[in-house]
Amino acid sequence: MEEKRKYMRFNLLLEALHLSGKKKEKVTVSDFSQNGIGIISERAIKKGEEVELELLIPGDNIPIVVTGEIAWGASDNISGRDKYRGGLKVKNIGASDKNKMLNYIYEKWLHTKNKNSGSEEKSERRKGN
Repeated sequence: MEEKRKYMRFNLLLEALHLSGKKKEKVTVSDFSQNGIGIISERAIKKGEEVELELLIPGDNIPIVVTGEIAWGASDNISGRDKYRGGLKVKNIGASDKNKMLNYIYEKWLHTKNKNSGSEEKSERRKGN
């Protein structure tokens, strides 16, 4: 299968609220790229649906608001439970919100890189002894 993605995708789990009319539903963000967001939901995700998400960054009281359109949706079994996965094509995110999101992703990436780097150094030291 040919890869259609144009931008690097960063895996992360993040809570979000899906706004539908006056109702808010909890969803999980599974990944993030320059133009898209992967989401996991308890309810069916329909292609073409207009969506507004409030992304909840840990330690920040002000959510990041993103609007977009569902590019694809599919049912999935995650940890023995029926869930739905979808891809949101981002149509609008404020510049400051995008910056906040990118800073959060960068910090997560740095933490993971440093953690992995430390494991590699320990492994190299064990080989040298």
